[in-house]
Amino acid sequence: MPQLAGSHVAYRTYRRDIVENGSVTQLPYLEQVQADTFALLEILRRDPSLPVPTCPGWDVVRLAGHVGRVHRMAAQVVQKQLALPPGKDDIESVPQDLHRTDEYLLRGLARLLETLRATPYGLPAWNMTGENLNVGFWSRRMAFETSVHRGDAELALGGTVTPLSAALAVDGVDEFFALMPARVLHTRQDADLGGTLHLHATDGEGEWMVHVERGSLRVEHCHGRGDAAVRGTASDLLLAVWGRRPMTGLHFERFGNAAVVEAFEALGAF
Repeated sequence: MPQLAGSHVAYRTYRRDIVENGSVTQLPYLEQVQADTFALLEILRRDPSLPVPTCPGWDVVRLAGHVGRVHRMAAQVVQKQLALPPGKDDIESVPQDLHRTDEYLLRGLARLLETLRATPYGLPAWNMTGENLNVGFWSRRMAFETSVHRGDAELALGGTVTPLSAALAVDGVDEFFALMPARVLHTRQDADLGGTLHLHATDGEGEWMVHVERGSLRVEHCHGRGDAAVRGTASDLLLAVWGRRPMTGLHFERFGNAAVVEAFEALGAF
């Protein structure tokens, strides 16, 4: 595994406590950021020009540059406790020399981890949702941002996407729905699924009853009967809500009104 100059492999993380099998466990957000960045780095070094079908028009080197830049953006928001997003020119640009992208990716990771482990998670910091305006938001956000893009690179290779733990993936689906109003629905005020969609993780305690009506999102964590239902592992559901894995594919069981599933997928691919 690559080593990060000036940082430690064992570092303090900011985690969300969950209850699993009757005991309290913690979600290792920063460990996941590091592991997924290293996995992306390996693919970058293997074939930087490989096209990434799930990010149309991108190749692996552009994908890696994007991740490196996002890591820097998050680190800057946290380090300076910004109340507004940083300007485009305030973040170090991706190098024009594509052979330096691996170094750019590693330096961005090192800065992100160093900043997050040094900053109390309750301190204020901007984010795009307007809620949970604290440093802890960014540990969680960077875990799933990096994980989904690592999955993009693995899909580009034509291989299997390495699954997250069920507990972490369930939290990732929760995070998607926390982001969805700010990332999608604010520009689609007429969005409507035409019914309720029930998502059910088959490998963990994750169920979501999803309602989208007139551009408004409501999600209930409960078992029930929706107008449509999709069942799959939590990791596959995480890929699906981010538009990386079709809910009509072999990874899922589907029931009910297919038009509701299609309507959700049209909203979720962002």
